[in-house]
Amino acid sequence: MSKAEYFIQRIGDVLYVKLQGEWDLATDIAYLTKLCEEISKIQARKRPWGMLVDMQAWQMDNFHNKLQPQTANIPLDRRNQRCECWLVNDDNQALDLEKFIRSKRTINFGRHLQLEPALDWLEKFGLNLQRSRWRRLANS
Repeated sequence: MSKAEYFIQRIGDVLYVKLQGEWDLATDIAYLTKLCEEISKIQARKRPWGMLVDMQAWQMDNFHNKLQPQTANIPLDRRNQRCECWLVNDDNQALDLEKFIRSKRTINFGRHLQLEPALDWLEKFGLNLQRSRWRRLANS
């Protein structure tokens, strides 16, 4: 079993979230708490923003099928969020979670297999991406 970890960083107008390892309820609650804090910070800017969630190293293995009712109703303030893009390994990854983002009708949703097409998609929404920082992040 690989260690459950998450990383959240604001890059320009985008919250970059990286999820990895095998998760349990404690990790999910800690992650959602931290995500709420970071969303509050980016919301305070009162500007449109987006989110890029890299879940390529995330091992869910039915975790959300068993535990999502306990964390699914944690409110996230998405008022100024314009879009959310998931980096996935294949088109079937995390399909059971898609309903939570798709229920937010004002948020555009995308899925991509590679970083550059994901950034191109996010850029369509007029967000400041600071591309050079993403390239450094991808190469680290």
